[in-house]
Formats: sequence, structure tokens, C-alpha cells
Amino acid sequence: MIAVSEVLPDVKRVLGGCDDETAYSRINDAVEILSTEAYWDPLVGYLDVCVGCDGYITLPWQVDTVLAVNVAGRPTQAHDFWFQFHLNGPGNNGRAISWHWADGVSVATYRPLPSAGAYLSAVLESSEDTGKSFRVYGYGVSGDWIRTLEDGVWVDGFEVPLVHGSSPVNPAAPRMARVERILKDETVGTVKLYATDSAGTRTRVGLYRPKETIPQYRRIRVGPACSWARVGFRRASEKVSELTDVIHLHSKYSIVLMVKSLKKMDEDRLEEAVQYQRMAVELLSKKQDSQEVPAGPSIQMANQNLIADKSDRLD
Repeated sequence: MIAVSEVLPDVKRVLGGCDDETAYSRINDAVEILSTEAYWDPLVGYLDVCVGCDGYITLPWQVDTVLAVNVAGRPTQAHDFWFQFHLNGPGNNGRAISWHWADGVSVATYRPLPSAGAYLSAVLESSEDTGKSFRVYGYGVSGDWIRTLEDGVWVDGFEVPLVHGSSPVNPAAPRMARVERILKDETVGTVKLYATDSAGTRTRVGLYRPKETIPQYRRIRVGPACSWARVGFRRASEKVSELTDVIHLHSKYSIVLMVKSLKKMDEDRLEEAVQYQRMAVELLSKKQDSQEVPAGPSIQMANQNLIADKSDRLD
């Protein structure tokens, strides 16, 4: 991993003496492109997470792409989002498929709202965030898309009031059944989102970091009933904006070369841009090759599609 302070002076030199905001923007663009070139080691991690009784797991913001899942410590076979529509898939009636996991959709809360709907409120960590915008979009218990009247105009969604030391409910907002998306201002502290059902039970359904403005989390489904799963994943590249921020790549000069490539693209010198990008990826590849253990992946075999059962024997 690399601190932004290590690469910022070189980036400014390449760009010809720009301000910090422009340099940060170019670093973010370079990292975004390089991150998609391969599964670089600094971008790969794993976590152990609890599984809900419905078999769904909402993963934290650090997860960009799920690479593998062990359910209760046992390896599983991966399926994409469309597996639910396959004749051999789980469908949508809650039927589980043993020792499989399937990719799902992106969600804005790490826990779904109560089935009967709920009213939303927020709790602030910092008093400086009072009055900032936290807007929620989705559907009410009637199944209709929620719209509210603001300053005499009907608009999509509604504002969840942000008041430090209190957690009021927007009186114009109806009981909500499903959150589709959330838009929030950058905040000084975290924002906790709570759902209160008709019985008065209050449950936390979201925890949003200061820099999160459009929260999105990956949700997957695992097969058998279990209490935990281990998830291997590729990290999401968070945008840098300070000298102490960390870049999850392991070659400083590859980032500098990628910034040069982007500059050449802006100048419509595409051939030179491609050459610089190729050099940047090559540097990252060589760095990773030098750090890898001299061992290859084991052979895997899935036998569920074999005509004969593996236990059959000739007498």
C-alpha cells in the first residue's frame, strides 16, 4: 500500500504544477483504471460475516467484487445474479441450494426494513452535521413510489431530518417498505439510520461514513442454513482527498505512469497514452510476480453434473 503523500509530488510534476484538488482527481482516475486490470494483492482481502436467517448477506462498503465464499467453513460454487431464474436455481420462494452462493443486487441499507414497513430517523455523531441533507428514495407500504410536497412542489423521496442530540421523523414521510437509494451530503461524523415499526420497535438499518454520498452495498445469498460465512473479495477503491489517505496498489511509479497516460489522452495522443498505460500495468504485474509464493492453484472438479454417481462401483 502507498500513502498519497508519497505519490502526490510526482503527480504534480507530471501535470505541470497543478493544485491539490486536480492532483487528487487524477490519482483517483489512475487508481480506478489500474484496479480493474487484475486482482492485485493489496486489493484482495477476506472477512468473516454473520448470515441472516433468510440466507442473505449484506457486505460492507470495502467489498467491490466477491471472489469466493466459504459457507460455515466449507467451499461453495459461485453463481451470478441470473441463477435465480435458472431451472436448477433457487427461484424466489426461499428455496436454498446447498453449498452454493449467488450474487445479488446493490442495496443502500445493510439490513432490510421490517416487512410491515417503518418510519425512518437518523442519529448524528457530530453536531456540525445538523441541517445537512439526507434524502431517501423508495416505496411505501402501499407499493407506491414515495413523493413528498416540499415548498409547494412534489418531489421524489423525502428528507430524513439530521438533528444532533435528537432523532425526529419527517412528518410528511409515510411508512416505508423498501429503500431504493440514499443521497447524503458529506458529513463530519457518521450518520446512523434507524427504522421504527408500527409496534415501536427501533432497529438500526444503516451506518454511513462521512464521505459516503451515495451508499451502495453488495448483497449475496448463500445456500444452506448457517451462522457465518467467509468471503474473499476485491476491495473497492475509495477516492483519496488527503495526504494521509492510502492507495491499495503496490507500485508508486505505476500510478505516476498512469497519470501520464491520462494526460496524453486529454491531449488526444492516444498511441502514447496506450504505451504509458501498458508500462504501468507491466510494473504492477512484475511487482506482484516478485511477491507471489511459487505455487499454483489446485485443480478443482465439480461432479454434480456427471451422468454416473461417483459412489458407483463395478463388481
